[in-house]
Amino acid sequence: MSSIKDLPKGEATTVKRERFLDRLMVGADMEFIRSDVNFLDIAPYLGYELTKKWHLKAGYGWRLNVAIKDGVDIRSNGSHGFRTSVNYLVYKGFIGFAGYERSLVVLPETAPGLDTKEWSDIGVFGIRKKYKIFKSLYGDGQVMYYFK
Repeated sequence: MSSIKDLPKGEATTVKRERFLDRLMVGADMEFIRSDVNFLDIAPYLGYELTKKWHLKAGYGWRLNVAIKDGVDIRSNGSHGFRTSVNYLVYKGFIGFAGYERSLVVLPETAPGLDTKEWSDIGVFGIRKKYKIFKSLYGDGQVMYYFK
């Protein structure tokens, strides 16, 4: 560049992908939760990029029980529900997030063969680090806090 005339014309703050469809995100979250009983949550979602740093996601999730003793045994436990989240790209793959889940949760048996279900509202916030696994497949490690 030898002079100011060589600078590109137009707005400096234009978004590269302006079309609505280009900002849509389709994917699925898979979370393994290790506790007294191990769970695998699977939640397909539809998201939208508000800006390069702010993303909104909404989806529906199902919870599976996972037993790892003599091999792997995965069974549906009947828990499912709606989830939504807001994500903010903080710095180099670190993402701050906050979310809300409304799920029909299966409670432990109160009597033999009798499962109880109730709706549960859960809030969550935390930070995650995004990693590229392969081409357009990403994973992340996260630290989060659940509250009711």
